[in-house]
Amino acid sequence: MTSRFTGRVAVVDLTAERAEATVEAIRAKGGQLAACGCDVTAQDAVEATFAH
Repeated sequence: MTSRFTGRVAVVDLTAERAEATVEAIRAKGGQLAACGCDVTAQDAVEATFAH
């Protein structure tokens, strides 16, 4: 039995490059998602990331 997640996923890391590496690994297995860089210690950065 397999299950499929049909939601949207965003990978958030301090740097977009590290997030993109994770995204590429998941895409290689058929996932659909986005990568974002975000300094979670900066409230304005967090708000901007999740506003997208």
